[in-house]
Amino acid sequence: IQAERSNWTRAAFATKKGLKFMEISRSYKGISPEILFGEGLYNYYSIWVREHYPMLKPIMLFFEKGDKELGISQLETVVKDAFYSKVEAQYYLMQIYNSEGKGASKSFPISEYLHQTYPDNPFFHRYYARMLYTTGRFRTLEKEALEIMERIDSNMTGYEAVSGRYAGFYLGSYYKHRDKEKSIKYFSRAVQFGEEVEAYESGYYLFSLSNLALFAKNDKEYEKAMGFYEKILDHAEKKHSTYKAAKKFKKEYRKLKRRKK
Repeated sequence: IQAERSNWTRAAFATKKGLKFMEISRSYKGISPEILFGEGLYNYYSIWVREHYPMLKPIMLFFEKGDKELGISQLETVVKDAFYSKVEAQYYLMQIYNSEGKGASKSFPISEYLHQTYPDNPFFHRYYARMLYTTGRFRTLEKEALEIMERIDSNMTGYEAVSGRYAGFYLGSYYKHRDKEKSIKYFSRAVQFGEEVEAYESGYYLFSLSNLALFAKNDKEYEKAMGFYEKILDHAEKKHSTYKAAKKFKKEYRKLKRRKK
């Protein structure tokens, strides 16, 4: 749970407490594939955390080093042979495959299966839409993203701003060269949802703002465009492409204002 919330330090200490139970369970792994679930997660993420969070390396020295490939293999065995842990293993494998660059070949089929099996699960719906976007299945993406929006608007349980910022961005992108007004509508909703959950540094938020700024700029609504870019300048990292575009436009905007005077 702590890892899902990106509380990696807390997750590390919670894992440390759980290691003794994992050691005990290892003697039973030949009896049930369910036991491999925890071991597979540990083997994969004990390496993943070291790679992505260098500041945690001192803490990770107290942990036995895992094996990412072995972890993936163990989770695959759980999906194939387990009963109770199967869906949870699929949930993690879907994300692992995607982060390892295997989205189209391995992550997408799992996301499709999970959404079809649990059609009212907002996370599986959202992730399926994400994989449709990643793999370029845009006609199906439009249908699914619109359904996510409809479920949010009808207050369906579990469908809220987090799902909305994904769906809004995908629809804004889909309609960008097809229907300008719809594109503006959905990019605006993505921004609204992003602000609702304070996901200001998210790419969905920043690129939605950037696209809205471009539409305004093309319509010669420069003040409006600057308003969108100001939000980007407030929240994006300086290395981010949207920040660079916003900085560039701000210089142009100042020149335009001077000319009007």
